[in-house]
Amino acid sequence: MQPDNLAPLLSTNDLMRLLGVKRTTVWAHRKAGLLPQPIKIGSRTLWRSQDVQRFIDERAASANGAATH
Repeated sequence: MQPDNLAPLLSTNDLMRLLGVKRTTVWAHRKAGLLPQPIKIGSRTLWRSQDVQRFIDERAASANGAATH
């Protein structure tokens, strides 16, 4: 098992494909504080996969909670 700090990193393009959204939506969500903070390595903007998975899980839980009310 790899340590959390060595978890795979996702590019913005990876994130766009994963979430099924356009680049502008990724950055609008980031600006609104919905997405986790990306990290910069050189000129690349990367997202920690565990942070993105937490975002997805929270959105799914929120959607499921709204559906049961």
